Amino acid sequence: MVNRFAQTITVVLFASLAHLGSAFASEPQQFGHITVSLVSELSAAAPGSPFLIGLHLQPEKGWGTYWRNPGQAGLATRVRWQLPDGWHVGHLRWPYPERITVQGVTSYGYHRDVLLLARVTPPETTAPTDRLQINADASWLVCERICVPGNGHFSLTLPIARKPVKDDSRSDLFQAARRQLPRDAGSWKSRLERHGNELSVHISAPRPLFTGDARISFFPIESGVVSAEKPPLVKRLDAKTLTIRLAPEKHEPAAIKQLPGVLVVRDSPGSAQAYRISATDGTAPARAGPAGGVAGGLVLALLGGILLNLMPCVFPVLSCKAVMLMESTAISRRAHQFHGLAYTGGVVAFFAVLGSVLFVFKAEGAAVGWGFQLQTPWFVGALAYLLTLMGLSFSGLVTIGGSIMGLGNRFAGRGGYAGSFATGALAAVVASPCTAPFMGTAVAYALTRPAYESLLLFGTLGLGMSLPFLLVAFMPPLGRLLPRPGRWMNVFKELMAFPLYLTAIWLLWVVGRQTGATGMAVVATGMLMLIFASWVYGVRPSKAGPLRLVAAGSAVASVGVALALLSAPMLSTRPEGSPIQTDQASATGSQDRWIPYDEARLRKLDEERHPVFVNMTADWCISCIANEQVALSAPSVRRAFNEHDVVLMKGDWTRRDAEITRVLERFGRSGVPLYLLYPGNGRPPDILPQWLTPGIVRNAVLRATAEKGRPTDRPTFGASDTSGGVSANNDQ
Repeated sequence: MVNRFAQTITVVLFASLAHLGSAFASEPQQFGHITVSLVSELSAAAPGSPFLIGLHLQPEKGWGTYWRNPGQAGLATRVRWQLPDGWHVGHLRWPYPERITVQGVTSYGYHRDVLLLARVTPPETTAPTDRLQINADASWLVCERICVPGNGHFSLTLPIARKPVKDDSRSDLFQAARRQLPRDAGSWKSRLERHGNELSVHISAPRPLFTGDARISFFPIESGVVSAEKPPLVKRLDAKTLTIRLAPEKHEPAAIKQLPGVLVVRDSPGSAQAYRISATDGTAPARAGPAGGVAGGLVLALLGGILLNLMPCVFPVLSCKAVMLMESTAISRRAHQFHGLAYTGGVVAFFAVLGSVLFVFKAEGAAVGWGFQLQTPWFVGALAYLLTLMGLSFSGLVTIGGSIMGLGNRFAGRGGYAGSFATGALAAVVASPCTAPFMGTAVAYALTRPAYESLLLFGTLGLGMSLPFLLVAFMPPLGRLLPRPGRWMNVFKELMAFPLYLTAIWLLWVVGRQTGATGMAVVATGMLMLIFASWVYGVRPSKAGPLRLVAAGSAVASVGVALALLSAPMLSTRPEGSPIQTDQASATGSQDRWIPYDEARLRKLDEERHPVFVNMTADWCISCIANEQVALSAPSVRRAFNEHDVVLMKGDWTRRDAEITRVLERFGRSGVPLYLLYPGNGRPPDILPQWLTPGIVRNAVLRATAEKGRPTDRPTFGASDTSGGVSANNDQ
């Protein structure tokens, strides 16, 4: 064990102590027919640097353990982690399994040593003199002809250094485990079809998958959906395309709309590649492409962009748009057209860049969705800074960089085109987190297409959002509807500053929900520093001299402090407790009390025949907030929920949550809001519109409860996580 003195020495000395394995792994414990230990890939952790730990299962020859879906019989390994406050651990990452058949019973598991990985993230505030103790309670089932359950407590201790230090003695073990993890299929096309009592999964990859001698296996992630007893029949159409025929377990094939699983390709003995896929029926809501393919996607993207102008999401930039239209009456028609094109270019450019980043993240397997940028507190803080400065500019209190930044408050002049471009980009930044009708399908479809098609779809989305302003610029009759310029324009411009101030306050609230009151105070302090810098710059002496130099230095220093505050550790921590109000005394969560979204509990409530309303939301989604205030809080809706004993579940996507991201993807959405009403009889949920009214919700409740008497055995939920981890963030 590394002693207290060793914690204070340099990173180099930490590396030299890597041979002291007891500090970086629990002592291997023998449990009958299996040896189990807890190991770390590091010999020293560092603040804010994620790393992997793993539960190492080493069964005796002939014995085996089970995968997350154990098949016909068995039990998946479970782990419950205990870490210090502020530390985060993801769910287990499962290596690809193998089919194990004993006495006619087929299971999915491991007849080999296996390392079940989990990602640990230290808080930024961890001191280099601290030590980390990770505790884990694990349970498993090890089988040969007979099965022996086991459980144990494991603990390992890691020192904290300024930089992470690899444990070279276990690098081969972790590299081998990484190679066995399924890769995200990315841009693969997978389609689920039904033929009588049989299921078919059609897979098309952009590159060759296998050679002629390759062995191909498919393992469904959900248990009880596909029969493990009957092996999949694989038909290879060519090196990039194959069809897998499967037998349902006990459900009607027509009831199965989506089938997530792991495809394993073995080109040679001991060598395999595994891929995560999700085959979706053409009529299912999840990842269903629009009619007409790419052309249909372009139409939906254009319509979604146009309708985005009518959504509450655009409220924060109404001031910029109003001032831009108002000032357009004071310039020539030709200049007006160029400003319209510049504005459109800013909108399209931002959507193209955002779509490209999102596409790259998804290709790398990251669990992100539309609006992911506002899930980062420092970005929200920076946006609050920008809107505060814009409000001061509209109020006439700040004139810094007017010819460069523009942002809609300096429309005329040579630098105004850059300002119009920036105004369009800002409008897209603030309006992008929420989705409008048609837009969700278009974005989800874009993320499944090749890069060039994806960029075209995202660009069309931006074109739709800017189209109303482009039409005003190029159609004189529409332009003549605008009021004539006059002195009222300055008053109107100053009035439009107040929505910007209100938006900055809302963004402060979002930061508070993400990080707590301390994080909100940090961003508010940064905003004050910017206001101070603006004031100093405004009162600086007009002539060069010591006072002017001091004023300029003070302004620059204040701006530097404001920017530095965005990287403060307080903005990387989560607030204590859940922002979702819970009712521990209510078995179902009724009485208008929301409980946090939990898929296991959702499954249990469905089995118990309770209707469940699921609200996937985020604090930065203005459409979500508007729906909650207008529709979900209406007295008639609350009465309907209570009278029909509807469970209310809320998935909070304010900060990144991989589980919620997967739920959104399952239902063909790339962002919030998403509203689902499960009738409580095993049937698929009713997907409500993104814009709610009390009548829409109330009628959906009446339909769901009317259908409650028509039961089905089909589970309608996604893959359950059997890790038992304390975090909802499944990294696999």
